[in-house]
Amino acid sequence: MLVAPLLPFLLKTDDNPEGIDSSVFDGIAARIAADRPAAMKDLLDQSYNVDLLGGSRVSDQAWQNSFYVAISASAHAALRCVTACLEDFRGEPRHDKHPRPGHPRRPGSRPALQGHRQQASRAAEEHPLRRHRGRAHAIIWTHADEVNQVLPQFIG
Repeated sequence: MLVAPLLPFLLKTDDNPEGIDSSVFDGIAARIAADRPAAMKDLLDQSYNVDLLGGSRVSDQAWQNSFYVAISASAHAALRCVTACLEDFRGEPRHDKHPRPGHPRRPGSRPALQGHRQQASRAAEEHPLRRHRGRAHAIIWTHADEVNQVLPQFIG
């Protein structure tokens, strides 16, 4: 079961026209290089949809825990996470024949990441796909109750 996975290829190219423009990745990398703690805060705020869910679905302590983990990574590792997002994994063999990707979707959130309808549609054709509207990328924290209800169904 995949929960809030990244799609196998994020970069906008001729054969992936709904991907994310490389300038977005360049901007994230520049932000990390300039002020890694502030960049991690911004990324976590987006991942948790803090503007909508902060205080109600994610505690300050849960957010802080993630922040401490994020800033404990080396600067090199943080930057390599951005470049790893440029890798094309579409041709990788699938080892699990029955994954169930769950993609959180929130209108207006992370607009650069919402142009992946085509890839998500392909994944849905191959595997059962649940969409969770209004959910954060960090859905295992913000909506743990829902994830915990789906897990036994998947395992069963």
